[in-house]
Amino acid sequence: MGMSALLDAPTPARRLSRPALAAALAASVVLWGVQLTVLTVWGGRHGQSLGDVLSQWDTQWMSRIALHGYAGWTEGGHPSQWQSIAFFPGYPVLLRIVSAPLVVFGVESATLLAGCLLSGVLAAAMVVGLVRLVGDGLDAVPPQTLIGRVVAVLFDGRGADRDADRDADRDGDGDADRDGDGRGTVARGAAPYADGRDGVAARVTAGTGEDGGPSPATATAVAALALGAPMSAVYWMPYSESLFGVCAVWCLVMLRRHRFLAAGVLAGVAGLTRLTAVALVVTLGLAALVETVRVILDRRAGAGAGSGVAGDGPGSSVTTPLTAWVATVVSAVPLALYIAWADGQAAPVGGYFGAQDSGWHSGFDGGRATMRWLRERTFVGPGDGGDVGYIIAGLSVIAVVLIVVASLWPLLRGALDWRLWLPAAMIAGIVVFSDGIMHSRPRLLIFPVLVLLLPWVAAGARRWRWAFTVPFVVAWCVLGFFVSGWLLVPFRWAI
Repeated sequence: MGMSALLDAPTPARRLSRPALAAALAASVVLWGVQLTVLTVWGGRHGQSLGDVLSQWDTQWMSRIALHGYAGWTEGGHPSQWQSIAFFPGYPVLLRIVSAPLVVFGVESATLLAGCLLSGVLAAAMVVGLVRLVGDGLDAVPPQTLIGRVVAVLFDGRGADRDADRDADRDGDGDADRDGDGRGTVARGAAPYADGRDGVAARVTAGTGEDGGPSPATATAVAALALGAPMSAVYWMPYSESLFGVCAVWCLVMLRRHRFLAAGVLAGVAGLTRLTAVALVVTLGLAALVETVRVILDRRAGAGAGSGVAGDGPGSSVTTPLTAWVATVVSAVPLALYIAWADGQAAPVGGYFGAQDSGWHSGFDGGRATMRWLRERTFVGPGDGGDVGYIIAGLSVIAVVLIVVASLWPLLRGALDWRLWLPAAMIAGIVVFSDGIMHSRPRLLIFPVLVLLLPWVAAGARRWRWAFTVPFVVAWCVLGFFVSGWLLVPFRWAI
């Protein structure tokens, strides 16, 4: 096995079985219905309709921008353009397109209705993407540790080559070796990946379905992980979380399959949705660097063997890193262009980041504001200035930090691909190490929670099937629906 095989091989694309797809979509619809029922009942007890509950806070910003543009309206008689530009245009533009027919025909609350339907569809598409990530396998391809990859690069792969060859000999000549968790490896003599690179062992993707992909139990658990999470109610509201989530998840699917341009376009759309898309841009850039190293090593190995380029021969195809670098640029341009435009529009308050600071005290501070919040608000009772919503926000930060730390174990073991871990950990870091509205933390940290818990949930469903899925769905959704309901109904501050 060549040393470049220890770098990031493309994940083999697998078809998602109909039972798994049906289970994921059915679970999404059921969770949507239960979530809205909970909010309807809870809101009714506090004199709020479902429309009142779903049209709070950022929903109003998204709806007004969709209807009037950034400068077409004022609030309280004061120009609010500098405040409105803090919200990226991706979701409002899409909301305007979807709501237009309803507005034309005079449907009551057309923008809110269109936003809820739009967000629901995007959330379901995100769930399908998460299930596809599980079907493709969440670990590195071929399975290896992060430390092993670094050592292989530093020492030119000599020791790694010997270890890989020894492992292949132990596995046998072309026979798949099943291990305890259902994964298999195919040793020497197996068919190469679709890109034709010899020496990269093919892999049987982890799964419990008849075709080796995710089973309905796994798909259901993944859907519940996403749509039953604390503060997952925003996936049914006219918020940007659903659009960012679907773009980010499918970007990672495409990136792991080495469909770099598709990944770049999706990351670019995410960059028109949320500032945290910078984590996707960084991940794409690092993936391009890894691809460059792989190609250099392939060519060096091919030259040493006297064959020109590694993989040269009938049926082979050698990729170049140019596409990966182009994809990185594509992913960064929309975000950069919007920030540049917003800087000009909000120049009186210091540009885009000045607007964030002036309106929401949002900005990177190394975590000082978060630590102060945890000390003053999280572990105090209501009589001491505390609030259940404050406690929820503080505990969510602590929980995510613990999840990130725990995720280092599967990362270093090679059970979690760094291309999944890095953007999730970066987004968590951006949120935790920044000032801003602290009670919005449960919402802003949803994506890291989904990605970093995905290996654990998928492993439980794969091993114990419905015996794991049923209690997990019930417990997780009870927690998630309580958090969503409390922060949207009794809690009086922004989420």
